[in-house]
Amino acid sequence: MAEEEPPGTVQHTESTAKLYEELESLLQLFVSDAQQKFNADQHVASPPQLQRIRQTMQQVQRFVPVVGLIGTPNADSLRQTLTRTTYEVLECYETACRQRRIRTLSEETVEQLMTDWHALSQSYDDKSKEHATLTRLLADVSQLKKAWRKPDQVESIVTSLLASGETRQGMYVATIDRQNYAQLGLKRKALHTRQIVFECGRLNRHEQIDAVVDLCHRFSTIFMQNAQHNLSQIEGQISLARPSALARKLKRLYDSVFYVHDSENSSNSENNNSPPPSRRRVLSQGATTPFRLTTAMTTPSFIWYPTRETAADFPILTMPAPTFVPAPWQWLDLLKPRKPYQPVLFGLIKKRRSSHVAAVVPTPSTTAVVTSRTNIDDAEDLSQRAEPSTWGTEVVVKENTPFATMSVDQLCQHLARVGYQFYEDVTNNARLGYHQDSRALQGIGQDLVEIYMSLQLETARSNTQKILNVIQQLTLLDDRPVTPTTNSSVPLRPSISSA
Repeated sequence: MAEEEPPGTVQHTESTAKLYEELESLLQLFVSDAQQKFNADQHVASPPQLQRIRQTMQQVQRFVPVVGLIGTPNADSLRQTLTRTTYEVLECYETACRQRRIRTLSEETVEQLMTDWHALSQSYDDKSKEHATLTRLLADVSQLKKAWRKPDQVESIVTSLLASGETRQGMYVATIDRQNYAQLGLKRKALHTRQIVFECGRLNRHEQIDAVVDLCHRFSTIFMQNAQHNLSQIEGQISLARPSALARKLKRLYDSVFYVHDSENSSNSENNNSPPPSRRRVLSQGATTPFRLTTAMTTPSFIWYPTRETAADFPILTMPAPTFVPAPWQWLDLLKPRKPYQPVLFGLIKKRRSSHVAAVVPTPSTTAVVTSRTNIDDAEDLSQRAEPSTWGTEVVVKENTPFATMSVDQLCQHLARVGYQFYEDVTNNARLGYHQDSRALQGIGQDLVEIYMSLQLETARSNTQKILNVIQQLTLLDDRPVTPTTNSSVPLRPSISSA
């Protein structure tokens, strides 16, 4: 009957087997192609040094099953070779971590930080999708802005307002043809156009302007109903794409992974938008901005991104409504007095009276009287010297000037210009916040990559430390005398204060 091994011997054998198994997995991980590529990408050591270390580790792997690390004459020599190589690798990892200011983290902490990183990475992907949606929405706004260059749709709205609204006595909407163009004092080029006609005997100049102003107000109401819907959609998408909340979460993760100088903390507390020089990124070389010329444009990382929750910097939803009422100096070109004439030779010759249709009478603040259209330049000079609040023009309509007309087409062009300018302001405001968020999102993406690589680097350093721990445990299990090595203890990472 075979003798049973003592319980201590069985436990000793099981511990040795577990240590060998753990060591084999750690060595296999280190010499893998993925780990070697990571080491080269992170510049842990020079390529020749990495290649030499890898070959040494592979040789140790082949000799461990044959020679063993304990209980054989050559075990001590093999342990010393593995220990020296492992110390060399650990020193490379320590230097890389120290240069990147990576904290010394436990395995459990690294796992938790990795879990947080994956959650933030998913949030970053969601924000990127929302940002792409905002990009498409701003492209649609640009197309809408271009549509306001064409007054066709505006004309249909104005025509509908003229047809559905109550018109004042003496106000008409007429389509110009060959029978009425001369009676209304219009030229032949006005044929087939739509005109708003006023009887000067029933409505004076102020009443005519009031009628057009009322029409502009009605158009503004319809415009703002549509504009508010568009602005709400833009503002909502901007809020969804804004990365400020993501930036704050990522900052906490960053602080958990990296050391931060006290000087940097104090400077950031004074100005959150000013990153330390070590964290500035160069976006482009030779960049030109509207405000200055610079050879290198830098942008802060996400950590110094302004944490705004509203669009106070670049308001969209609270933008003031545009004013569609023509300015005082525009009335002379829009609302014109007309005097009928008798066309001769099919309209080639127009028989007009010698007196002028209207005269421009300045307000009391001016000191000269302009009596003909040929003196309009002098009137403009006088108006510029007058107070803006009193800059106005009253057209004195003579008895033989029975009508005043306003071209619907010209009015629509004026309304379209105002609408175009409004959406151009909306686009500019939206793009200011959009570009700021784009730079912040770009910085977040780069910092996510940096944090991930740093955690991987800290994991590699921790695994290398595990190899040394396994060697030390195997040494304690070896009954043979141990020859001291040149490195008898695990080196500690230099502190940040001494760096």
